[in-house]
Amino acid sequence: MIERRGGSGVMKLDRVWDVGTFVGEWPFYPLPGTHLEDLRKEMEALGVERAFVSSVRCAFYKDLWPENLRLLRGAGGWLRVLACVNPAFPGWREDLKESRDMGCAGVRAFPSYHGFSPDDPEGIRLLEACADAGLPVFITFRIRDERSHPPASFVPPVDSKSVARALDAVPGAKVVLSLVRLHEALAVADSAKDPGNLFVEVSGIQGPMSWASDLKEAFPAGNILFGSAMLIQYPYPALLKVVENEDLSEGEKQAVLRENALRLFGPT
Repeated sequence: MIERRGGSGVMKLDRVWDVGTFVGEWPFYPLPGTHLEDLRKEMEALGVERAFVSSVRCAFYKDLWPENLRLLRGAGGWLRVLACVNPAFPGWREDLKESRDMGCAGVRAFPSYHGFSPDDPEGIRLLEACADAGLPVFITFRIRDERSHPPASFVPPVDSKSVARALDAVPGAKVVLSLVRLHEALAVADSAKDPGNLFVEVSGIQGPMSWASDLKEAFPAGNILFGSAMLIQYPYPALLKVVENEDLSEGEKQAVLRENALRLFGPT
């Protein structure tokens, strides 16, 4: 599954599914790429077969539909869309229906950026609607590390216990913790009554070295997913922390890098 090329040690993988990718601009720091073509080139260099993508712009817009539509029109092949939905915005149900009708693979929410908590009435309604539609919901804990925020534009991370309360209220919803730190993910799993439908992608996990063992103890088997957060993060650290992790067997590495996402999304 892994090949190292030449003396540079460049890593190339085979058939990886990356469930956490982004296009668009981060307004406070220049990114190495912002367009779908930039994402495609990174994927090809790494051996990523399929990317599940959202637009960072949606965190800052009121009306998210134009951005979702732009991505959905290009979906297919290597690209699958996690449509961004703001349940505090009028007309969000129509956005969700249109996104589903156009083949979105799931939904991404930015609670802290859109001014709601996952266990608020808005958050509960979103989980209920997505459960009815059969779509997983990615709860985005942050976009960039809070230390990179300008003081006047500081956005706190999502509260872990609010996610657990939301999952308890809508146990049929499939919830994916995205860009989450290890202690936050463990707090959600510990607080939720039943973590069976709780998933975590690893793009936000920064350590410690025991992170894989800790997640395996807290989350059901098969609920750990690979996400790199490219293009808002460099993808290599995310790959290395899975591929070179001594607490994961080869079978578990392959499950994280592809098979677990295949079970969550199906052969989309």
